[in-house]
Amino acid sequence: MDTPYQKRLARLMPVVKRLCVPKCFRHNIIRFLHGNCGYYSVQNLFHTLATRYYRKTLFADSSEFCKTSAMCKRTKVNFSHRHTPLHPVLVPDELGLCFAMDHKILTRKTEAGNTAVLVIVECFSGYPHLICVKDTTAEITAKAIVHNVIQMCGLFFQLYSDK
Repeated sequence: MDTPYQKRLARLMPVVKRLCVPKCFRHNIIRFLHGNCGYYSVQNLFHTLATRYYRKTLFADSSEFCKTSAMCKRTKVNFSHRHTPLHPVLVPDELGLCFAMDHKILTRKTEAGNTAVLVIVECFSGYPHLICVKDTTAEITAKAIVHNVIQMCGLFFQLYSDK
């Protein structure tokens, strides 16, 4: 005797006729659906197979096939790769402690022979220092920082750069 729950479930989910697959044909069917329909994961392949065919070990068979498939191995995402942890930048609470710098390369040389602009921004106030430089070497950059920033603001605590 069916319970009311089973009757309601039978009404909502119609009976789907599935083909029972003999053992000798299981690999042919799995190989066909896997290769022609593009189901390159165990879950997708199993759900496609389960709507059409029945076999007691259908999930295990599709799982085993996907483990040995060259296409699945190539398309599988490697989740073991870890990202470098991010370190938050401290927010400055005082003027003149933190600066950020970068070079803006000019499209052509100026009349004075400068090829770049060194942009140094004070992080607390956002005050920019724009310094024309001959090139982007470390020596020229250090001299520009000493002559234009340290002489005006004093020694700073942090200097951010993308180089």
